[in-house]
Amino acid sequence: MTTRTRTARPRPLRRSPRPGPRGRQVTTLRTRTARKGDGNAERRSAAPPQARPGSGTFDPSRTGTGRGVVKIGELANRVGVNIQTIRYYERRGLLPEPERTGSGYREYDEHDVHRMEFILRAKALGFMLSEIRELMDLRVDPTRTADDVRARALEKIADTDAKIRDLQRIRAGLERLVGLCEAHGPVEECALMHTIAVGDAG
Repeated sequence: MTTRTRTARPRPLRRSPRPGPRGRQVTTLRTRTARKGDGNAERRSAAPPQARPGSGTFDPSRTGTGRGVVKIGELANRVGVNIQTIRYYERRGLLPEPERTGSGYREYDEHDVHRMEFILRAKALGFMLSEIRELMDLRVDPTRTADDVRARALEKIADTDAKIRDLQRIRAGLERLVGLCEAHGPVEECALMHTIAVGDAG
C-alpha cells in the first residue's frame, strides 16, 4: 500500500497597505474630521467678536449691549461687593434690570461691570446714591455740559467741608470731656459721665 504525502500549501502573504504620500493621508484625515462635525468645526474656527468702540468705558445710555456675559456672582466678585449690594442698586435704579436666562439667572455684560465700578468710585468720593443717579443722568442729557458735572463736585466739596467742621467740633468736645475724667473712682462720680448727663458736653 502506497502512502501519499500531503504537501502543505503555502499560505498567501498578507499584503500590508502601501503608505501613501504624507500629504494625502493628512488631507484624508482632515476631510473625515470636517465631515464628522461640520457645525462644531465652523463654530470653533469662527473669529471672536470684535470689541465695540468705547467698550472699556462707562456709558449710562448703553445697557445690555456689551460683549461678555457674566452671572451675578461673577459680577460681585469682579467689583468687590456682595450679591445683595448689586440687587439693592438694581432696586434703586442705579443698575438696569438685567436679562435672564431660561432658568431665571441674571446675565450681565461688560457695560454693567463698568457701571458698577462707576457707582463704587463715586460712592468712595462721598456721593450719595441719589447724587450718583444725578451724575448718571447728566451724561445722557444732551442739554448738560461738563460745567454741570463740575458744579456737582463743588457742591460735594462744600458738603465735605461742613462735615469736617462738625467732626472737628465733636472731637474738641470729646477732648474736653476726657480732660475732666480722672480715670479712677466709681462711674457715678465720673465727671465725664456727669457732664454728658446734664447736657453740658460742649
